[in-house]
Amino acid sequence: MLDAGQFFGIDVVVGFAVFFDSGLDLTHKPLLHEIAVDRVKLLKLLGRLVATAFSQRRKTLRNALKTLLDESELRSLGVDPGKRPETLPIADYVTLANYVSRRGGDSG
Repeated sequence: MLDAGQFFGIDVVVGFAVFFDSGLDLTHKPLLHEIAVDRVKLLKLLGRLVATAFSQRRKTLRNALKTLLDESELRSLGVDPGKRPETLPIADYVTLANYVSRRGGDSG
């Protein structure tokens, strides 16, 4: 799970990659790998969500994100479906990505 403060935290994933290549024998290596893989998947989902939100001109979040989230889901997450993508803070995009990831069913 990401939080808004980790949005640009890809350095942690790179750090894990360097850590794995260090040749150290660590019993937690598989767990760290799983965390890194999950984080990369979540960052990809976040990128897809933002790209989808901005893919059509002059659209509300309700219309732009309808393939990923319905109006009731947006409202339940504290996001006004009538807002335009450019008005949404990064933290809200992270919240939406975390929700879609936990909910599952995302084919991207």
